[in-house]
Amino acid sequence: MQTMLLDSIPPYRAEDLLSGTGENWLKILHQGEILVAIYESKPALVNIQNPFPFDEFVTVLEGQVTLTHINGQAQTYKKGDSFLVPKGFLGTWDMPEIYREMIVVKSEAFYETEG
Repeated sequence: MQTMLLDSIPPYRAEDLLSGTGENWLKILHQGEILVAIYESKPALVNIQNPFPFDEFVTVLEGQVTLTHINGQAQTYKKGDSFLVPKGFLGTWDMPEIYREMIVVKSEAFYETEG
């Protein structure tokens, strides 16, 4: 999964991108009641200023990410770590290097927000 080719997706919105180019990619591996996908981003600091639209289970495949909640609580996750981003999360995602993750979400929730 670390060398799998992914499909380019639209960059982060300019108003959400605090640093970086916003380039990112996605490859859906399974879609049924749940969706499993691989996501990759070039280094970026992204401001999640609208409540995160769904619960998302994440396993870091490459790089690291620091999630900082609007209350200031920060947690860094590295290759091999798994975590849950709860629906409604507000804060930042800091990906200081090329970052790749596997995500698991409810398909219906994903397609309602991601198209």
